[in-house]
Amino acid sequence: MDRFPRSTERGYALVSVLLLTVLLFLLGTLVLRSIVNSQGMVNISGDIVTAQADGETKLMLKLSDLRVQIMNLQDQENRVTLEHVREAADSYVDSDSVMMDEESQRYTAVVSAQGRSGKITQTVQRRVEITLDYDPTGPSEGEDNNGYAVVSQGSMDMNGTVIEGSVYAGGALANNQSTVNGQKVTPVTPPMDGLSLPARMEVASLVSELDKQLSQSLSDLLHHSPTQPVNFEVSRNEHYPGSTTLRSLKLMDGKSLEVDGDLVIQGELTMQPGSSLSASGHIYINGNLMLNGSAEIHSGASIRVNGSINMNGNGSTPNKAVIEGDLYTNQININGTLTAGRIYVKSEVNGTLYNRSQFRIYAAGSVALNAGSFNSSSLLGYIYSNGSIHLNGNGKLTIEGTEINKQSPKQPADIVFIEGSL
Repeated sequence: MDRFPRSTERGYALVSVLLLTVLLFLLGTLVLRSIVNSQGMVNISGDIVTAQADGETKLMLKLSDLRVQIMNLQDQENRVTLEHVREAADSYVDSDSVMMDEESQRYTAVVSAQGRSGKITQTVQRRVEITLDYDPTGPSEGEDNNGYAVVSQGSMDMNGTVIEGSVYAGGALANNQSTVNGQKVTPVTPPMDGLSLPARMEVASLVSELDKQLSQSLSDLLHHSPTQPVNFEVSRNEHYPGSTTLRSLKLMDGKSLEVDGDLVIQGELTMQPGSSLSASGHIYINGNLMLNGSAEIHSGASIRVNGSINMNGNGSTPNKAVIEGDLYTNQININGTLTAGRIYVKSEVNGTLYNRSQFRIYAAGSVALNAGSFNSSSLLGYIYSNGSIHLNGNGKLTIEGTEINKQSPKQPADIVFIEGSL
């Protein structure tokens, strides 16, 4: 006799089908929920990226406007102070982040911008540092000029130029309505009152000697296959924790490239307005250096440009370049305001000076400097040439080669604007 009737078996089968149906339903629900959640995560990730990009764009525009407001302070007649900087920056910065150091004439603050996409908000920030540079980095007084402001081992002509110091010309010396507040020394008019003849320097040999030294100390970098930061146009701040070799590059507006060690650039370097380059060791540029606006270069050792340096600008917007570290180059064309230490040039120097520059220049070839076409310009420093020197001041150029008129300036020689990550 059958102990389990057919109706009972059908009941068990029905229960099994129901359980399987419920299980499949639950499994489908879980899969569907996972798909929905995944799509939600994709949407959120997309919104985060879009919001970040929106914030970066807004911050870039905000920083650009702030830089313009700060640089416009140089056009005012009254003395520029940190208080003027604070007032100009007030609507752009986070008020609780402002710090002012009167001793170093430095203002620091944080600039923020919010980017949005959907329900996502991203905040991006940069730290800005604004310094009123009343005493720009440059050569100290009383070194290696032996009391001279301008020395030419060839001929020299000065056209409407004021020289604060003595001058020497190994060839013909033409005054041409210039003022020399010192001695005019030539081979037929020897120095007096304890002043001695200036020492002769073989500038081309000095540059060649540096090349020999760098070919040894930078041997690995010079033969290393160069890398490229992001792309040719560097549009974000870059930092390299060790010595680096790079290809040709263009530092875009306001961007910085920092190297902990030596830096070799195998090609041309172009620097856009507000950009900065720094290395704790040597900087070797195996090509030309193009300065298309105000820019800064800082080296913990020497800077070698194995090509020419060109400061590109015009009378209405002259460049303002700051170079820290002894600079060696083949040729330099100055068009703007240059603050530097010693500059050694293997061939010739040409250019037009605007406002107040500071450097000592040693050229193996000729030197030709003009005054800008607007306000009077001056050079605090020293000019030396193994060739001829041509100064076209037209009543607007002063070479300050001595400590005459070294009282504290009423206006900063430069306003330095630096932005960086927090």
